[in-house]
Amino acid sequence: MRQSAPFVHRPPDPKLAELRLPAAELQQFRSLLRDLLAQRARGGTEQWWESVLRSLRALTGSDKAMLVVRTAKGPATHGVGVTRELLSMYLNQFSDLDRSRVALRDHGLEAWSLDLLWQPEELERSEYTRSFAGPNKLHSTIGVTLHLTNPRAEVSLVLHKNRSEPPAETERRREVLSLLLEPLRAGFGLDLSAADQSSGLSSVMDVTGQAQALYAMDGRELAQNPVMRRLLSQDPERENLREHLRSVAKSVLASLDAPGTAPVRVGHKADGTRREVATSQAAYRLRGNLVGRNGFGHGTAVLVSLDRVAFELPAPDSIRTRFGLTLRELQVASLLMHRLSNAEIARMLSISPHTARHHTENVLAKVGVRSRDALRRAILDAASG
Repeated sequence: MRQSAPFVHRPPDPKLAELRLPAAELQQFRSLLRDLLAQRARGGTEQWWESVLRSLRALTGSDKAMLVVRTAKGPATHGVGVTRELLSMYLNQFSDLDRSRVALRDHGLEAWSLDLLWQPEELERSEYTRSFAGPNKLHSTIGVTLHLTNPRAEVSLVLHKNRSEPPAETERRREVLSLLLEPLRAGFGLDLSAADQSSGLSSVMDVTGQAQALYAMDGRELAQNPVMRRLLSQDPERENLREHLRSVAKSVLASLDAPGTAPVRVGHKADGTRREVATSQAAYRLRGNLVGRNGFGHGTAVLVSLDRVAFELPAPDSIRTRFGLTLRELQVASLLMHRLSNAEIARMLSISPHTARHHTENVLAKVGVRSRDALRRAILDAASG
């Protein structure tokens, strides 16, 4: 019989043993790790950043938390317990003066405190303290500065107290922060990689021949490719089409939140990720799907495609006026021109087959024909005449 491996006692990590985290802080530590590993699976970047900052502020006993992310697109900021004005002031005037951006290069530190980056008397006399930190009650500052290579970015997390504390307590807070370096690096690396994937998808969309729109995981529209913009601009009911596009994206996202649901499959009509709609100009098929999966298997964006499948009614306003068609009958006439059945028309317009048949009969009667082929010829003749 196979014997189990003998138990080997491993001494605890000396940093953890020395810190002796209370039960409440251990719970906060676990909560922060969950936030980092969740990697904004169901929320947008702003929500994930705020969740991480709030957990970090609570875990380190800080009063204010600020985040600055610098990428090729430029800097982005977020804060908890601080105003947008303070964030702007920090970014534009003082972020370089606190020496955090060179902490690794000059001091070998990714988790730092200002006490380790400055001499005490030098810090007190500095422009950073006199013009920024002091007036805004930013004391006993600690932080993490990460330089990521893929994607290339700099992430700076800065945490402040409202009042100065003993140096030993500041060092303890910094040690707690240093234990989170790898989870922070992994979380922000994946978050920024996800953003890069969405940007890459936008570039690919621009060279495809299909109308496509890209949506973030919080439902925001990120981009439309040129084909999509052209199709929408040509249809007077473009706002209605845009709403259908957003609705399909929301259906994809809603399927992620439903417990026990199967992965989204394009073409599965019951989950709303595929839809057929019609306007007075044309009929369309919409399809939505998750794209750009990250390291945890979560999608990073929703791609919705739009295909025009019905024949465009020539000069719809003049056709409607000449034959006395209602707007709904004009839509039906457009679909009849494309030789759709009453069942297909009913599905396109979200009406019953009986109502679709009734509209078809009205259109044929008003145009003065008995068949769909005759209707097609009559409308084309009227448009050219």
